[in-house]
Amino acid sequence: MAPFYAFNPDAAAGDFGEVIEAANVEETAGHLTNLDLWLDPAGAAHLLYLKRNVATPAFRDRFFPGLPLRITLAYAMVRNRQIVGVRTLLAGGDQDGSEIPVCGRFHATPDGRLFVIASVRHETPGAPPLHDNRLLAIAANGAPVTGPRLNLRYP
Repeated sequence: MAPFYAFNPDAAAGDFGEVIEAANVEETAGHLTNLDLWLDPAGAAHLLYLKRNVATPAFRDRFFPGLPLRITLAYAMVRNRQIVGVRTLLAGGDQDGSEIPVCGRFHATPDGRLFVIASVRHETPGAPPLHDNRLLAIAANGAPVTGPRLNLRYP
């Protein structure tokens, strides 16, 4: 499973062009979840997805012992039918800490700025998981800018 992107300026006039693969985790039996897509005014496509390097801890223990589990909230930009940037916005797992990205959605402003609202799960051994939301700005070059936690009544 991978996040794919295909382009067609007029679906009524012809087929979609070449399929572009933004990420691939088949080598380690990982899992990718498509989260959101935004087309900016200049025609670039912005992709947001969740990436697990191995689908489950049990699967890792049996087939990939010693491989650290890693879960990332990832971002890719497609311009002129090419991937022009891939960034990790948030990461959690065995070596990245106990804050695990869960989900995210794009939010664009009328002046063209792009943000991601991301849900994060905090895992502490012996305690129930806690959740919060983060606001992340995406700079014009695609680089993430960490923002504040969002103090929502119902995160």
